[in-house]
Amino acid sequence: MSCVQLKANPDISGIGIRIAFYIQVACLSAHTILVSSAAECGNALSSLVVTNIAYGVTTLVLSAPNNPSLSLYDALVVIHLLTISWFTIFITIPHYSKFSKSQTSLQLLAILQSYVCFATAFFILATAPTFGSNKECNSVVQAVLFAQFPLLKARIGYLVTLSIVVALQTALYYSDFYYHRTPSIVRSSIYRGKVRDPEDDMFEASVNEHFDDGWSPDSRVNRSRRWDPTVLIQLILVICTLIIGLVNTELVVARNNTVDTIGGGSQASMDDEGSMWTFGQIIPLALTLLPVWTFSPSKWLSS
Repeated sequence: MSCVQLKANPDISGIGIRIAFYIQVACLSAHTILVSSAAECGNALSSLVVTNIAYGVTTLVLSAPNNPSLSLYDALVVIHLLTISWFTIFITIPHYSKFSKSQTSLQLLAILQSYVCFATAFFILATAPTFGSNKECNSVVQAVLFAQFPLLKARIGYLVTLSIVVALQTALYYSDFYYHRTPSIVRSSIYRGKVRDPEDDMFEASVNEHFDDGWSPDSRVNRSRRWDPTVLIQLILVICTLIIGLVNTELVVARNNTVDTIGGGSQASMDDEGSMWTFGQIIPLALTLLPVWTFSPSKWLSS
């Protein structure tokens, strides 16, 4: 059966979904790096982690072979979005692990979301020739990673690269947990020691009692955090990840000539309407108000 038109579900890969995802990842990852409280850092990080898990699991459910609800094009956009969020979590989790009050459960949840993302990508790429609800058009789906190429021809390269990434990350986690015997992620190789949570005033008071000249180890820690070069490095990495991921994702959208399928089977041409704004796209955009407010400069600059 020949391909008539590559279909896209606007509630999965539409412009509203993508904008909401970019805003949430940018605000929450930056907030995770810039705050000096373990509680605030953990809240922002957990939002990213849970969103990734939910997005990956939902994609797997909607990809059920007996009744798929998304096309290979939709799944490719999902892979791009998950990759952006996964890498920003990988960059920011060491900052959270640096706090003395960091929770092992959140670090383990971050590991879980990594493997959920990997499993989602593996499933989509491994079944790409027969994947989804628009199988006859899978051969025309174009992938973009600094260059354009047919996804089906490049999927072996994607799978090999993904396998290497999984192996490296698994080895890193294994080393961190079993050789260093500490429940932190990448901390031992990047950071030296924990940073006390500034909210722990009792600790500060007990330490300062032993220093009459106004100097204390804790004040040195606070100064080092304020000018910690790793914070700038993490911010640069997050910004680069967002820019590269956003550009490649939007190029995937631009290089694939799709029509948006709307509830009830109707369609809207991309040429005539652009990406159709539906209820499922407007709600995620509205929900980004919370991470935007969380990232308010007045909140993290004061910390």
